[in-house]
Amino acid sequence: MTIPLFSYLPYGAAAAVPLQIKLGSRSGWYEDTADIQTVSNSEYIGEVVSQITYSKRAVSFQIPVHSDTLESAVRNICSLFRPSKNPGKLIYNGERYLSCYPSGTPKVTDVSETFAWVTVSLTAANPFWYDAATPTVYSSGQTITNNGDFDAEVTFTASASTVTLSVGGVTQATISSRSGYSINGLKFTIEDNRIAVLSG
Repeated sequence: MTIPLFSYLPYGAAAAVPLQIKLGSRSGWYEDTADIQTVSNSEYIGEVVSQITYSKRAVSFQIPVHSDTLESAVRNICSLFRPSKNPGKLIYNGERYLSCYPSGTPKVTDVSETFAWVTVSLTAANPFWYDAATPTVYSSGQTITNNGDFDAEVTFTASASTVTLSVGGVTQATISSRSGYSINGLKFTIEDNRIAVLSG
């Protein structure tokens, strides 16, 4: 099966919808915007970075629509990208995805009776791309291998009082629940080309 170069998976949908995107129309895919805070330090000349905060990502692109039933085709695309508080996934080449939600109703520019451009604008509150090839649901005691070039989101789904994440044999995080409660649905991020172990 051929993997589409671009596709979009709306929140709660069973399958992603392939997209024909005008390559030259893309913006916001690779540009990261960060607020860098620095402080003076007597041990260094000048200042040192104390904190980096990344801003949400704004993505836009154009979709060419050719159809004898143009109104219906345009309406289907606009329906796919209607504003929602729940983010969908913009997927590139089946390799990585960006969790994002439509910023507003798509803009339609008619060119002829059978052709129109649809401009889509999306917002990613979390501006980072994640590996789409790595499974994202794990239970206690499993080893996670991320062979991709992007970080992978992992959700711990087993109930446990303590969850430990180890990378390369070194404990990265240990999270314990309050007395009488259990941990379930906890999210981790595994960096690209890393192997990690979840235990609980």
